[in-house]
Amino acid sequence: MEPRPPPSSPSDTDTDSGDETVPADPETWVRRDVVRCVRWAARTFRVHAPRRHLLPTSGAALLQLTEEHWLQVCEGKTEAARIFHTYVQHVHAEAKGRPPPEPLPEHQASTSAATHTNPYAALGGRASGGQVQLWQFLLEELAAGSPGICWEGAPGEGEFRLSDPEEVARRWGRRKQKPNMNYDKLSRALRYYYDKNIMGKVPGKRYAYKFCWAGLAAACQSQTDAPYWPYLPPHPHHSTN
Repeated sequence: MEPRPPPSSPSDTDTDSGDETVPADPETWVRRDVVRCVRWAARTFRVHAPRRHLLPTSGAALLQLTEEHWLQVCEGKTEAARIFHTYVQHVHAEAKGRPPPEPLPEHQASTSAATHTNPYAALGGRASGGQVQLWQFLLEELAAGSPGICWEGAPGEGEFRLSDPEEVARRWGRRKQKPNMNYDKLSRALRYYYDKNIMGKVPGKRYAYKFCWAGLAAACQSQTDAPYWPYLPPHPHHSTN
């Protein structure tokens, strides 16, 4: 979705529908962006999210938090403090085009010349014109543990299954504001990725697909306004082919 203007009066009643994105640069985040990204990181890295009233009300203030400050925000939870601090620094560095700090040891993914995965990639940074693409939506759904879609085996192997294809298609339709979306239309869109070597259908398995990380990396690198995707849950560590 297109980045939206800051709300006139953000408050603790702001909702997190899961259907909105945030600006790529944390310096521009308002309160609801801060809450949404912290919740995303909590789900992805399997730690408790800080209580909302403990979070800064802007991304600029969030960037000022040291690891010691995060320890207070996370109410003494050391692992959560380390993860949130590192996550925000990675997002900021990527938005500014600077080399990011080293990932935490438990989140370091193996890399090769063909592919590289950033486990701290943010919710923002949509490809071409700010429009979310179907492969990005599917990776978001997988990372968030959304119903109706799941990894088959280790995430690094890239295989996933639509256990409720119509429900996933409905959510995709809501994202794209296409109320008539169904699985038949979604599956036709997925076939577009086969020739581009981004993903393929898993033979002999119904509703099963497999990402090709190298092809996806090449597709991202060809888009000057799109940061590298995908992001993956950090456990277990993914492997590369």
